[in-house]
Order: sequence, then structure tokens, then C-alpha cells
Amino acid sequence: MKKAMFPLILIVASVVLSAMITSWVVTADAREEGSFKAGLLNMRMEFMRNNSVLRPVTDHEGRPDLQKYLNEVNTLASWHFKNPASKFWAQHPNLYDPESIIKKKRRLASEEGKRQRTAKGNLPIWEECFELVKEVYDQFKKGNYNALASDFQGSVRLDVHAVKREGNKLKWVVLVWGGIGPIVYAGWHMKLFKSPTAEEKAEYEKE
Repeated sequence: MKKAMFPLILIVASVVLSAMITSWVVTADAREEGSFKAGLLNMRMEFMRNNSVLRPVTDHEGRPDLQKYLNEVNTLASWHFKNPASKFWAQHPNLYDPESIIKKKRRLASEEGKRQRTAKGNLPIWEECFELVKEVYDQFKKGNYNALASDFQGSVRLDVHAVKREGNKLKWVVLVWGGIGPIVYAGWHMKLFKSPTAEEKAEYEKE
């Protein structure tokens, strides 16, 4: 009977030990996740408290001052990456991966399954979006963000970051900051102007 009990005791002990270790791991993971979320929220709040992006930056005549605005944005971005962001990611190095979202999309497109076809079709769009965001992210991190124009109204600021020619099309890269809420794209109405003909010019001069 004693011989039969010894293996049973070992099995029970191993199960209890396994349960304890699992409990410790789960507790540690939950604690780290809670710490991560709390730290992320604090970092965002600290950024908002020091944020110059969401207020008018104007010259002495009250007009938008683009260069002054860009100087303030780059000062803010440099401070953010060197201080709160640097300290935060030092505490969570295993969770730091700026490319995690695009990696997930690439994985969905490469693995066989129900969602592979859709993921493959959407991957070029995700790749383009990722490159656009990465370009701006890298500029913020280096403190050399630039824009062609910027203006502010209410709780929203819009930057025209770049205008690029692609074939016979222009690609506008814009950044929108602030308390915006959901954005629904319903099409833009544009009126294109062409140079007047000689007859039109003559008629205008006559009038």
C-alpha cells in the first residue's frame, strides 16, 4: 500500500506545484499587463499636458505661424522620446515592437486559413499605410518633423505633411490632431481651374 501511495503523492505534488507555477506566471503576466496599461495611459496624459499641437500658434498679427509651430512640435517630440517614452519602454522591453501590427498582417497573408485571401488582398494597402506612418514616426523620433502648411480650429489641427506626384496624380499626406471622433470619407468636391483662352481673356477685358 505504501509503495502505491508514493507515486500518487508524487503525482499530487507535481500537480500542485504545476498549478502554483501557472498561478505565479498568470499573476505576473496580469501584473505586467496592468503595469503596461497604466504606464501607457500616464505617458499619454503627460504628453497631452505638455502638448503644444492642440492650440493656436500664431504670429504677432494673429496668423498661423508654421515655423514656430514646427519648432514647438519638434521640441515636444524630442522631449517625449527621450524622457517618458524612453523610461516606459525600458520597463517593458519585451513589448516594444513598432512593427507589430504590420507583422501580424503579413503573417495573416502568409498563413493558410479562412482569412488568408482577404489578408492578401488588403496587404498592399496595409504596407502603404505602414510606410506612411513610419516616415512620420521616424521624423518625430529624430525631432525633424516638417509640414507644408498647418492650421487650427476648435479642438482640431490639420497638417499638410507632404504632396507627392505619382504619375498624373497628386498624393496628399495629411495629419489630423485632436478631439476628432470617427471620420467618414464621403468624397471631396473640388473645382478645377484651367487657364483662360485668348478669346476668354479678350471678352473679360472688354467687359
